[in-house]
Amino acid sequence: MRKALIYLLCLTMISFAAGSLWAKDKYTVTILPFSVHSGDKIDYIKNGIGEMLTSRISSSNKITVTKKEAVVAHFKKAKIKEVTADNVHAIGKKLNSDYVVWGSITKIGNSISIDGKLVNMGKGKSDIGLAAQSQNIDDVIPKINEFSESILNHILGTT
Repeated sequence: MRKALIYLLCLTMISFAAGSLWAKDKYTVTILPFSVHSGDKIDYIKNGIGEMLTSRISSSNKITVTKKEAVVAHFKKAKIKEVTADNVHAIGKKLNSDYVVWGSITKIGNSISIDGKLVNMGKGKSDIGLAAQSQNIDDVIPKINEFSESILNHILGTT
């Protein structure tokens, strides 16, 4: 009985040690350019969203954000004009990402709608979504802050 208990205790300790070895220390997140649907030229919003997400997500020492230059180079090489649900996984795999962030911005009149998704490449599914609508541009920044916080919490397993 005593030998069985010692054996079980050792097995449990090995299991915990192996589990921590399998846990990933650093995650790679790729932020793809958001598609724009608008009659107005609002590229500054598209670029701003990309920059805000990058700075907020990379603030954690456990997350590396793929360089914008690497994403742009891949788009040119693969001749990708626009991000679609069909090519998100292929882009993420090619850039060795654990997660991919992508979405769209739609502006009609003064109203702006931002739809974003976080895709877990390991599971091959979208884990977090953002659907934010605002009557003016001032409401966009708080929504992006909430989205980036949700991304961090989801990836790192925090609340």
